[in-house]
Amino acid sequence: MVLREVAGEHILIPVGKTAMRVKGMISLSESGSLLWSSGKVASSSMRCSWDGKPVAPKAKVLWKIRLWDENDVCGPWSEATFETGIDKWYGQWITGNYRVNPRKRYPVDCFRRRFQVGRVAKARLYITACGVYEAKLNGRRCGDFVFAPGVTDYRKRLQYQTIDVTDLLQTGTNELTVQLADGWYRGSTGAWGLVNQYGTQTKLLAQLEITGTDGTFWRLTTDGSWDWSNDGPIRFADNKDGEIYEAAAQPSYRAFAAETNHPVIPTASNNVPVTEHEHFCAKLLTTPSGKTVLDFGQNMAGYVSFRLEAKAGQNITLRFGEMLDVEGNLTQKNIQLTMKNHTTPLQQIIYTCKEGLNEYKTTFAVFGFRYAEVDTDIELKPEDITAIAVYSDIEQTGFFESSNELLNRFVDATIWSTKSNSLDIPTDCPTRERHGWTGDAQIFFETANYLFDYATVVYSNLWYSNNPAVMEFPPLFLSFAYMIFCFVYYREYEQKTDAERKEQVVQLVAQQQARHMENVKQMEQELRMARHDMRHFLNRLALSINSGDEAKTNEMLQSYITYIDGTVYKTTELDESLPTIMLPSFEEVKGNKKKYAESFKVQYGNCDPFTAKRLAEPYG
Repeated sequence: MVLREVAGEHILIPVGKTAMRVKGMISLSESGSLLWSSGKVASSSMRCSWDGKPVAPKAKVLWKIRLWDENDVCGPWSEATFETGIDKWYGQWITGNYRVNPRKRYPVDCFRRRFQVGRVAKARLYITACGVYEAKLNGRRCGDFVFAPGVTDYRKRLQYQTIDVTDLLQTGTNELTVQLADGWYRGSTGAWGLVNQYGTQTKLLAQLEITGTDGTFWRLTTDGSWDWSNDGPIRFADNKDGEIYEAAAQPSYRAFAAETNHPVIPTASNNVPVTEHEHFCAKLLTTPSGKTVLDFGQNMAGYVSFRLEAKAGQNITLRFGEMLDVEGNLTQKNIQLTMKNHTTPLQQIIYTCKEGLNEYKTTFAVFGFRYAEVDTDIELKPEDITAIAVYSDIEQTGFFESSNELLNRFVDATIWSTKSNSLDIPTDCPTRERHGWTGDAQIFFETANYLFDYATVVYSNLWYSNNPAVMEFPPLFLSFAYMIFCFVYYREYEQKTDAERKEQVVQLVAQQQARHMENVKQMEQELRMARHDMRHFLNRLALSINSGDEAKTNEMLQSYITYIDGTVYKTTELDESLPTIMLPSFEEVKGNKKKYAESFKVQYGNCDPFTAKRLAEPYG
């Protein structure tokens, strides 16, 4: 039996009957006092739940495990550590000092706090945000993760991160800076790039606790004394659309932050962080249209970094995509949706250079791509730019290799698909959507579980009901997918002896059923209306075909395609007695705009405004 090092509650699947012993100790105490021991437990399971007393806040715990195989041969101890969180927040939520217009997008907020400390023995930064943040102490990044605090339903649950910043502090004056972007909270999400899903005001909460070598204790918290401005280099940042960056700009911190509030008390993060992983060099291509394209050789979710010399004011525009079209030019048609002047996702970086050396790495955007089209007058070498894969820090546990190269590539593509769709939440694509719809994920979950320790990605998104797709959208199939996800998770990762967790699954399923069964009647009505429309359409289509009118037939088919493209709508009341739109041809609509506009308003008057606008377009 081959064993890997165990960290936390990673899954091992040995052969035969095994036993395990788990020993927890507090490592901050010189005495090394025992907190809890499971003893030697005969079991075929590798799972073990903490059965000791609660550990005090801000305590560091050493977690040890060793295994006996089917021959009762004992393996060596494996160790991991964790640290418990804080029990009280002393600071205030802060936000940018400006009045928010929900129809506008804003530059990244920049916060700063300067302070004095003596010689430091230990320092921890506890931090979270409604948005996504990047914190630095004395110009050095706090933590190795990105896109924190991650995606959640910010109205119900909000994770915070604990960062060891001891080595980043210096005796004397220190400077803590934080950049805050829209992220999932206020940025574009979903296929059509809806904004302000969880709120319109991004905000930050932080608490820095420092213990000196002489026992002195300092606590620094966010409040109205922090400096603020939004005139830094990142002029625009969006998860999907990208960044606009002006290298010469520096934040002035000309004003103070505004104090605000948030109704949710943050809880310690219980999922693995999103981190940078594989790095890829580029191959330079010239497309048939004469464009310069960088080929990184791997489709991934991630971003780029570059380092080059330039003159002040020179520009670089990078446009990212997954494929080349049939002519060999970069295309984004496979990922983009367009309505009038609105196209999403843009997946682009617009960078304005400063004089001399320019160093850049994307901070608040992630793209699905293999290729990047470059538009610049700067001489760009392939070695100047690097692609970086970004995904949750999941551990690969399944490996495969055969003599069939095509089969090997198929498995490798599956592995990369898992990585690219595991950025803090399971998604269906790393480009257009940024929601955990769970429909695709519940089908793929067993495969992902075989290839990776996937519990670390899905755990917080299931048990704490912070999946935005399930909480916000009515389609019943998403509800059922979510329940299947819960069941498969329980089957794969939880043991039958865990009665409490099993009861949680049962309760979750019951709650989801109750929440969505009220939509069944509505959906049945929608289906009846759709069937009625379809019967009418097919009768008209048959008549058109029998008459030999090819132009009319094609027109009707195009009309149907337009109609189908707009059938994903959200209603609150439906009644069979309402008039229905009978799939008229474009010519009929043009001649009777008023009639069909009124019909539309009656039938779809309860749609949300965005969907209503989209549905109305085919009818003038």
